[in-house]
Amino acid sequence: MCPLQVSSAQICGAPICLSKGNSSSKSTGENVLKAVEELISDQPYTDTLQVPKEKDFDFVSEESEVKSGTVLGAVALITGTTIGAGILALPAAVAPAGFGPSSTVLLAAWTLLLGEALLIAEVNVAIMEERKEYRREHGRPATQLTVGLAEMAGRTIGSEGQAAVTLGYLGTSGTLMVAYLAKSGEIFGQASQLSPETGAALFATVMGLVLYVGGTQAADVVNRFLTVALLALFAGIAVVGGGQADWSLLSYGDWGQASSTVPVIFLALVYHDLIPVLCSYLGGDLRDVRKSIILGSLPSLVMFLTWNAIALSVVSEHSGGSDPLKMLIENAGPSLSLAVQGFSGAAICTSFIGTALALSDFAETQLSTVVDKVGEKVEIPRPVYKWWNKDGVRATALVLSLVPPCAIACNNPDIFLGAANFAGAYGMTTLYGILPPVMAWNMRGYLADTYGPSQQRSTDSSQVDEPNSDPSLIDRLQELVPGGNPVLAGLALSAFAVQVMRASQDFGPQIHELPKLVMAAASGVLDAPIG
Repeated sequence: MCPLQVSSAQICGAPICLSKGNSSSKSTGENVLKAVEELISDQPYTDTLQVPKEKDFDFVSEESEVKSGTVLGAVALITGTTIGAGILALPAAVAPAGFGPSSTVLLAAWTLLLGEALLIAEVNVAIMEERKEYRREHGRPATQLTVGLAEMAGRTIGSEGQAAVTLGYLGTSGTLMVAYLAKSGEIFGQASQLSPETGAALFATVMGLVLYVGGTQAADVVNRFLTVALLALFAGIAVVGGGQADWSLLSYGDWGQASSTVPVIFLALVYHDLIPVLCSYLGGDLRDVRKSIILGSLPSLVMFLTWNAIALSVVSEHSGGSDPLKMLIENAGPSLSLAVQGFSGAAICTSFIGTALALSDFAETQLSTVVDKVGEKVEIPRPVYKWWNKDGVRATALVLSLVPPCAIACNNPDIFLGAANFAGAYGMTTLYGILPPVMAWNMRGYLADTYGPSQQRSTDSSQVDEPNSDPSLIDRLQELVPGGNPVLAGLALSAFAVQVMRASQDFGPQIHELPKLVMAAASGVLDAPIG
């Protein structure tokens, strides 16, 4: 996942205005960020879910004041966001299962996550419409205000949900930083004949300096170049690798190992942190949002299937658990090996830049708040305060965002796959698997209480697709995922099942040993001498 275009402002609700440089690596990034800069400057006006009652409004004049993006631009954003470091973990994660079982899981996970993305969009647009109503009632101009995931949770679940989402996002991002740094140490250390620990430390230092000196503008330029290079290298890998592949190796399959592939596949396919920005970018048009999500997620699915086929075509069932990516680099021809190394490096860099920016943005906001509160009680020398606001807070935020993950990665150079599994199995499944159905359940319940049972509101999007349809609020709040509460429950339980399966693998042996440990402890107490 390459989340450069989504900062902690959208995820955690932090009051951060993005600069022009903090855009996506896609050609539409500047347009997105120009809109987002205007959107996130407004602050929430209420802490409770309150969808206004239906009234007559001049939607034509409102829409004329709001700039909307294009479906093509949104598709490019989703495609570019999905292709990141997660793709590097796929070969090693799916090799024990083989191509057939892992491809089946990939298709199933794509379908599940498509439904989850549509639910996030449904709830997000509902809250956007709520805000439009509020602004009209108070005579304020219309704006497509970005509604972050944490704020969505706060509106539909409560303040506890908002706090949990913020903590979950930070924990998941920190885990991903560890994974990215560990993999960067392996890739760049191997290329420069350095140890993985040294490679990770140098990578963190260089990237930290780029982010500190150049800021988001430099990061944006680097990210755009790397994304173009990444796509070009993948095309080369597909062409050259297809000619060198031993396709007979893809016949191997072990369905018993299929469940173990889910966490990394889940992580690789996630683009859902982009959905709030996407809804704003498209002006809350559910027709365009739905079309963009479906079309934007298809190219990455095809790329992942192709990548798996090429990577697994060099690994047999007797390979002894070797990493297919590493074997591809070592055993392929010079041109293919170089292309895979370049692709891996670009994927790590794009993902690292986005996650590092998001974490440092969040840390910078929190540090500024703390210093401002301290300044109210303790007199801070003006030169120190001036330095802090200009350079100190950004430098400190970057240090806090990079040093702890780098220390963990350097002490555990082989942690990449484990960290990716952990982030996918617990963080991603909670934020983008369990949370969206819960939010949609509560939102739909509120709409049912306000406007009548959900079955009275068409789940057919024909009204949304029709430009001249009645533009009332309720007509704009269609259910993008049909099936009612049973489908919502099924989606949430599917994500929860992923967590349970992974937990049984992570903690099952310890749980099985627990009775023996208890009995041993009890035996020791009973056998202890008295007095």
